Amino acid sequence: MSGTVRNQMGVGTALTPRQSGAYIAEHSVDVKISETGCHNAAKKILSSLKQHGYSTANWREFALHPSPQDDNTPDHIFVIDLLNFSFWSESQDMVSKFQVKYKNEIYTGYWSLCAALTRALDEGIPITDPAYYCSVTLDKLKYVFRSESKVEIPLIQQRLDNLHEVGVVLNSEFGGTFKNVIRKSEKSAEKLIELVTSKFPCFNDVAMYKSTDVSFHKRAQILVADLWACYDGLGQ
Repeated sequence: MSGTVRNQMGVGTALTPRQSGAYIAEHSVDVKISETGCHNAAKKILSSLKQHGYSTANWREFALHPSPQDDNTPDHIFVIDLLNFSFWSESQDMVSKFQVKYKNEIYTGYWSLCAALTRALDEGIPITDPAYYCSVTLDKLKYVFRSESKVEIPLIQQRLDNLHEVGVVLNSEFGGTFKNVIRKSEKSAEKLIELVTSKFPCFNDVAMYKSTDVSFHKRAQILVADLWACYDGLGQ
């Protein structure tokens, strides 16, 4: 499911992502999930975490990720994950990919998104401020995501729609900042996902599978994980 899938049935009518995974695995015909393989993968992940092969510190090692010391970081992370979809290219060569140049480095894929947002902030464009992006124009957004190659960022109109949608809600219901959404979640990851998917339809990835509404909520879950990693899981 893409980041632009809209749920027309309302939040609460679909199975949760966990329930959806179990339902799809049970009813799928062409694809089967290996329970043994899942257990083995989980053991490897847990072992890696215990050995500090990967930890929350890894997230903060990347210069294009915002710093936890910055008061605006929650809003910055929110915009990253709001727009974190569809960077695919049919070709693997660099010329055929959307590219962003920032501080003499060329970035593609997810990092092109991060680079474009950071570049805009450096240029004085408040692209992570709901007061700005709730009414940002298509031309201004195209400038923010200007490409170093001839390939422009995919789905620019859908990204603009997402920004307008969430910007209006943040300004009207949450005092113009995603930080107030986090506060309302009362340090519950599950509640934060529920708030994000119910208040911002563009995060509510839902589809019909075998007459049952199933949910994915990919970016909503990534959003919670990014916040957790940024602040080292301390619940600040």
